[in-house]
Amino acid sequence: MLYAILCLFLYYFSYRYILQYNGSGTSPTYSDTPFVFQIFKYVVFTISLLIVVCQGKKKLRTKTPSTVVLITSITVISIFWGVVNNFTQQIGFGIILLMPLVYLTNYKMINLAVIDKIMISFWLFSLCYEIIQIYLFATQGRLPALAYLSPKITDVRFGSTWDDPNGFSVILSFYLIYGIIKYRGLKKVVFMMINIFMIIISWSGTGIIANLLMFIVIYFIRYKDKYFYKKSTKILAGFLLMAGTCVLVNIDYLSSFIIQLMIDKQSSVSAHADSYDLSVLTPLILIGIPDKGRMVEAGIMFLLLNGGVVMVMLFYTLLFLSIYKTIEKLSTAQKMDKPLFYGILAYQISFSFAMFNLPLLTVWSNMGVMAIFMILVFYPRKYLMHYNV
Repeated sequence: MLYAILCLFLYYFSYRYILQYNGSGTSPTYSDTPFVFQIFKYVVFTISLLIVVCQGKKKLRTKTPSTVVLITSITVISIFWGVVNNFTQQIGFGIILLMPLVYLTNYKMINLAVIDKIMISFWLFSLCYEIIQIYLFATQGRLPALAYLSPKITDVRFGSTWDDPNGFSVILSFYLIYGIIKYRGLKKVVFMMINIFMIIISWSGTGIIANLLMFIVIYFIRYKDKYFYKKSTKILAGFLLMAGTCVLVNIDYLSSFIIQLMIDKQSSVSAHADSYDLSVLTPLILIGIPDKGRMVEAGIMFLLLNGGVVMVMLFYTLLFLSIYKTIEKLSTAQKMDKPLFYGILAYQISFSFAMFNLPLLTVWSNMGVMAIFMILVFYPRKYLMHYNV
């Protein structure tokens, strides 16, 4: 069932571009998503969790794991205040976190080979999906979400299967590091170049910066892992050489392009900066008693405004603990599982950085994949297997 839920998170939004449903404000050609499409994913998700609970056998423990207590606290606070303030985004965030709770109290065998295959299949699907988007734009002028007809290339942003350039650019961090570990030679180079290209044409400033910071962080925290260090150093050296050559050859064009891009992004930067308007904070909000639900662009401010300082501390404790557990898993993982866990680590770090400017907590696909990854890293090793299928 975990595999089906992962597919639900990865593929559910594939209808967006086809039906041009998202939000009427995301593109001149899009309309608001009908309520049935918004709620159906939660219905399927809830039924799936009920099946897991009914089929599973709860493992009795003399001591409740701190991770379960932590996730329970976040879930209860989110759903409670979401219901009180009639704030669906907060309720949705809490509902997604029910999944780690169910799996961490109902242990089942998980085949990492299947998870690996699902993730790479999604990448192939998304690549084809994005090629179609680019083709239809080039031949018919069909716009994806968050795109506008304009002479500026940066005004047309591609978000592939999710039709969300911001969220999709963050999930691509998984594949950037996954490819470094998984592949060799030309296949690795092609795989990496495709991922970098897809990140660039998302034109997501937050996604690009989060991926850059992610790579730097992983490079330094895993420098003792010779297996990773050797592979990543070659890629980094090659990328710097290529990038440096491109900059020197096209320095005038690139300089004007970057300056214009920064000018064009000013309105977006201002909109995201409004998320950090501290004038709305009151003592009650700070201690976790919000007077209403507040939707803002920055994930960390979403936590603060809708759950107080306690919610920020709880969630980032969970996030950093999951990163720590992933590093632990890498130290004992079989060679065949290393690409998957390195990809998970990359996504966790990229997600953490992007949270300062994107509300990824409320994005179905991004938060759902994060919840799945939390299950994998918090699961006891004896329940994780790798059988090729």
